Amino acid sequence: MLNYHNFLIFFHILGVAVGFGGVVMSDYIFLSSMRVGKIAKERFEFLKESSRMVWIGVLLMVISGALLFFEFPDRYLASGKFLAKMTLVAILIINGAFFHWYHLPRLKRYLDASLPTLPEFKRHVSTLLIGGAISSVSWLGALLLGVIGRSPYTYWQVVLVYLAILAVGIVGALLLKNKIVPRQ
Repeated sequence: MLNYHNFLIFFHILGVAVGFGGVVMSDYIFLSSMRVGKIAKERFEFLKESSRMVWIGVLLMVISGALLFFEFPDRYLASGKFLAKMTLVAILIINGAFFHWYHLPRLKRYLDASLPTLPEFKRHVSTLLIGGAISSVSWLGALLLGVIGRSPYTYWQVVLVYLAILAVGIVGALLLKNKIVPRQ
């Protein structure tokens, strides 16, 4: 039966699906562009559209999540798992804003250029990869926290595990930088 709570759950899951789908597609487009060593105009436009999808998903997620929260605020505020998930969502929003307002304008400047030959891109690529690692680990962490039942772990235990996995993701992305971005 579709009631108010289930209606909110539906839109929350829809927001997660749209947002995460946009992230996966933009990561794929970015990584495939790196493989060929340039960002074509069409791929850049797709990156912008994927970014818009992510923001639409996040907006749906935040609005429906806030309405769900206000159904049982005391229960949610007492949950370390919920608070950790909100921390990850906040990180996602900050990282997404940084991507949208910092990385996208720079990527636009690199259209159809040979990326490995651009000194500015070489300086910029590490922050792109770090942002990608933050995005991937945070989205997957928030998804995992969203689907698991009750958690016996405290807020700080969850956040420390997240930070450890994030550190591995960032170090891995930076170590793989030369594999991800071809040299010329």
